[in-house]
Amino acid sequence: MDQSYPVKNIPILSTSQALAFSAGPMVVFIGGIVGAELAPTPALSTLPTAISVVGLALTTIPAALLMRKVGRKNGFRLSALLGVFASLLAAYALHLGSFTLFCLATFFLGANGAFVQQYRFAATESVPPEHSSRAVSLVLVGGMVAGFLGPEIAKRTGDLLAYGEFTASFFILAGMYLVVIGLMSLLKPTLALQEQGDGLNRPLR
Repeated sequence: MDQSYPVKNIPILSTSQALAFSAGPMVVFIGGIVGAELAPTPALSTLPTAISVVGLALTTIPAALLMRKVGRKNGFRLSALLGVFASLLAAYALHLGSFTLFCLATFFLGANGAFVQQYRFAATESVPPEHSSRAVSLVLVGGMVAGFLGPEIAKRTGDLLAYGEFTASFFILAGMYLVVIGLMSLLKPTLALQEQGDGLNRPLR
């Protein structure tokens, strides 16, 4: 493989995907339970989960535009910082018993997911074109791990703190985002390859 490509970015991106993308499955697992307890009416019990999906959808284009401006590396670190804030906000909302504040937190967690979805594009920029599909697959394996990790953390730590149910889960999630910030600092720069279909060059810097 061409040594000019920073292929060591791939395990960094895959690990970060496993950690950062855990928020989505965690919100799905916790959202309905918390919604049933805090929502003013049973009809709104699944609103936190729905709002996280809305947050992801509304942030997809802004995330791409931001990273075009500041580079993927900086964009990923900023989004992980947003994840820390959103996780702590969710824990605080559960402590207060505030349904509205919890929904706001899940919106921001969904917004962070829009940035995490960009990891696969950074992977394609880190390997020669003929290896791009394999690189994407390796990063997406992290997403499969996240599907197990998020709910498992919620199940095992839901009642860990007297501060409030599932507050420990979101404190742990905040810590995972801090790890992602550290991992993203290790990403090596590369010349962005032209992405097929959108014609945009986004530097990984």
